[in-house]
Amino acid sequence: MALICKKWEFISSESQLVEIAPDGCRDIIFSISKDNGESFHIYEIANSTDEITIDADVFLLGFRLNPAAIIDYNSMRKLFLGDKIKIDNMADNINEIARIDENINEALHFLGQGNLKIETCAKNLGVSVRTMQREVLRKTGKTPIFWQQLARARKSAKSLYLSPDLTETAYDYGYSDQSHLNREMKRWFNKTPLQIAQDNDFYKMLCAPAYF
Repeated sequence: MALICKKWEFISSESQLVEIAPDGCRDIIFSISKDNGESFHIYEIANSTDEITIDADVFLLGFRLNPAAIIDYNSMRKLFLGDKIKIDNMADNINEIARIDENINEALHFLGQGNLKIETCAKNLGVSVRTMQREVLRKTGKTPIFWQQLARARKSAKSLYLSPDLTETAYDYGYSDQSHLNREMKRWFNKTPLQIAQDNDFYKMLCAPAYF
């Protein structure tokens, strides 16, 4: 996955509430509106589904970054604050102020597999469990367990849409039973498994480039 895994645009003709599922990524979002002018915001890695109100007549340009992306926040502030935002150059600018940490990229790959213990992930990386835990937390702000559980939740949710058999999904993804699956879906996505299975737009969101 490249540094920028998805570029997206959104134009609001009216004030609306937008649902955003946790995807393990940071988004750099540029906003242009008549009332507030131009601004940028970093949408950090979310713990659960967020609902964000977007005002009318706002143009948003977003760049979803690789989960292993490291942002140089000081360079970003220097680049974007004080100068007029130039939309056409955003991708090039982001490549100057962010990079993929290959060690973290590899760690997140193993953590997202779903069938590997923390000890096995660390062994595959050639480091101690403590070193892996410390580095993943330091560079992503999230623990290895967070990344394991997020990957499992996203895979489970996509599976529910394709085959809404709760018993089968719970078994396939290591949940103890249907109740456990239901709690985790509510925790991460604010939806029951049945609601996920019936929501086409939510499924499309889960299938966009992100962490598993």
